[in-house]
Parts: sequence; structure tokens; C-alpha cells
Amino acid sequence: MAEQPAKVAMRLNGLNPTDILSLNSKIVGSMTNNLLFPSPRVELKDLDDRGKAYAEEETLISQEEAKLKARRTANKGKLDELKKLMGAQGNYVDGIAEGNRATIESAGMPASAEPTPVGKLPTITGLRLSPGGVKGSIQAKWDAVAQKSGGKGYMVYSGPSPDNMTNKEYSPTNSCTIPNLPSGQESWIRVQALGADSGDCCKAVSQMVP
Repeated sequence: MAEQPAKVAMRLNGLNPTDILSLNSKIVGSMTNNLLFPSPRVELKDLDDRGKAYAEEETLISQEEAKLKARRTANKGKLDELKKLMGAQGNYVDGIAEGNRATIESAGMPASAEPTPVGKLPTITGLRLSPGGVKGSIQAKWDAVAQKSGGKGYMVYSGPSPDNMTNKEYSPTNSCTIPNLPSGQESWIRVQALGADSGDCCKAVSQMVP
């Protein structure tokens, strides 16, 4: 049973105020493991400083992670663009070489194994011609061949007559501008879908060159 306040007062009656404060400090210091009570323990300030330092370091780490994430996103965009350009260049070389392995390799590009045939590509339809945006050019558009059919772009042939079409222009899409044509003369155009088994050339169509 706890002592009554009066009894505690009787026990402390012989002590002066300084002795009482000293005893109080020892008691509280013992209970809080801080023998310097009422002054704070030196270790507490050290812990506070270390906590602030850790918090600042976490902030810096978060900022660096944000920068790295932004760089990773930018690099992915650059890599995707590079793959797109490499694919277009590969299709161009393949189109010009018409599948000839030696010609492809002479262009400084590796020749991959022959793709698995998916059947002959269809003949191009819907060829439409119009004057190009600059003198001596013609704009050509046609119906696209579905990629699932194994298409690798198109070869556009041009010449002064349906029997003399030796000029070639590769296009990765179903439209292109044919440059360097004789202005003021009629030019004939036909298009062929390229792939493992290229389709037949479409019927030649003519257009007056501006």
C-alpha cells in the first residue's frame, strides 16, 4: 500500500530544498535512464541530427529516382524511333535488292533467313495518280496490302510507256511521291507489293507530269 503524503513529508522533513531537488533528479533520472535530468541526454540530439540527415538523403534519392525515370522514358522513345528507322531502312534495302542476299549484304546490312512463305501477295488495286507538290513529280496512292499477308512495302515503277518502266522507287507505305520525272510529258506508273512471295504488278496508269 502506498505511503500517505503526510508520512512522506515527515520522512523528507529533515532535508533542505537543495537535497530534495537532488533526490528528485536522481529518482527521475533513474526512471528515465537520464542521469543528467532535467537536462536532455546528449544522445537524443545526436539521434535527432541523424534522423534529419536520413530524411534529407531520402529526399535526394527520390529526386534522383525521378530523374532516372525521366531518362529511362526518353531513352525508350529514342530506342523505339531507332527501331522504326532501322526497319524502314531494312525494308528499303530488301526492296531495292529484291531479296538478293549478296546485294543486301553489300549494303552493309545482315541478310536474315528467308521468311516462311505465307502465299503470294495480292495484286495492288486502286492506284490513283495526281500531280506532285513540286515540278517534275507525281503523287501516287493505292489500296494497302494487309500486314498479316506478309507485306514488306511496295515497289513503284515508272517510265515513259507501259513497256518501258525501268525507274524504281521503294515505299514502306501505300503512297509515295515519284520525283525527277520529265516535266510536261506523260509518265506511266505501276506498283507491286513486296514480300516473301511478291504479288504481280498492277495495271499501269498514266499521269501528265507538271
